[in-house]
Amino acid sequence: MTKETDINKWTRSMFEALPERPSWNEDVECYGIVILPSRRLHDSGYRMLDFIALGEKSTPICRLSGCSDVIHLDGISAMLSTRKTAWNIDCLKKSGLLRLWNGSKNRKLTAKAALSSFELTSHE
Repeated sequence: MTKETDINKWTRSMFEALPERPSWNEDVECYGIVILPSRRLHDSGYRMLDFIALGEKSTPICRLSGCSDVIHLDGISAMLSTRKTAWNIDCLKKSGLLRLWNGSKNRKLTAKAALSSFELTSHE
């Protein structure tokens, strides 16, 4: 594992080498995620995704899923919510992976259980 903390300098293999979350069904609080596509296919026919939890200063924490084929922003029932989240996506310089975060003032996120559908909710 590297001591490099600038995720723009990380390679894909550095993200892949991160440990998995302690428990697949335990929520993880974070400040953003990096989307890590897999070459493995889900039963749906789409590629599986993993997600890297990022700490407050975009420091990588752990891998979150590896078995999901879809991400639900603001949860699976988001269409029923009146919440408006300022979602942002950019592309990391070296790895080409996408980083997703909540750009509003209260930007903490909760990554839900590692399931076929990955839920990411923002704290208001």
